[in-house]
Amino acid sequence: SEAAPKQVYKYKFAPNSTTEKGKITLQDHSTFHLDSFYRKRDRGSAKLGVSLLMGRREDNHSEQVVSVIFDRTKFDEAAASEWMERNIHRFRTGFAAES
Repeated sequence: SEAAPKQVYKYKFAPNSTTEKGKITLQDHSTFHLDSFYRKRDRGSAKLGVSLLMGRREDNHSEQVVSVIFDRTKFDEAAASEWMERNIHRFRTGFAAES
């Protein structure tokens, strides 16, 4: 029997993800004040296991989502990519994943 081809997802976990947390980056961290980062639970998500890395932009000082962080006990990369496709409209993106 042939091995199934490796699935390619539109949104991928960043290389700095951990075994516990998968991170999908929406904006370049360098455009944010270094001392402004914090994490909060995503209250807009119907599913548990999603948190947002927030930061304050250097150019206009607005607070925005920098990355979406997924609890890997609840989301594998496929489920995270699916979630992103359904929820990306909620976030500003500096560089979104391109298909």
